Amino acid sequence: MAKPKVVPFRLSDPAAKRLLHQVADDTSRVIFTDHAKAQMRKRKITPVQVINCLKKGRISESPVLDHHGNWKLTIERYACGEQIGCAVAIDMSGPKAIVITAFWVD
Repeated sequence: MAKPKVVPFRLSDPAAKRLLHQVADDTSRVIFTDHAKAQMRKRKITPVQVINCLKKGRISESPVLDHHGNWKLTIERYACGEQIGCAVAIDMSGPKAIVITAFWVD
């Protein structure tokens, strides 16, 4: 039987939000997956909108540890009459933000 992976801590919503804001201040640490790029083109969401979402958004789904060892969460931002959301993974080794997808919130 496989030994369960030990998680040394739980990333709280406030800590995740602070970390995302810091990472998004240096856009070289924000990585867009090919899926995110394709969905952003399809949905007419710009990288600037996504960066602003990461900097100023509110967490709508709390961070959970994924099978890659990254903290995955969903963050949303309402600005200028538009509300977008982003699924993002936080890679703690950088730290880096990996944008998985971006979408319009109804």
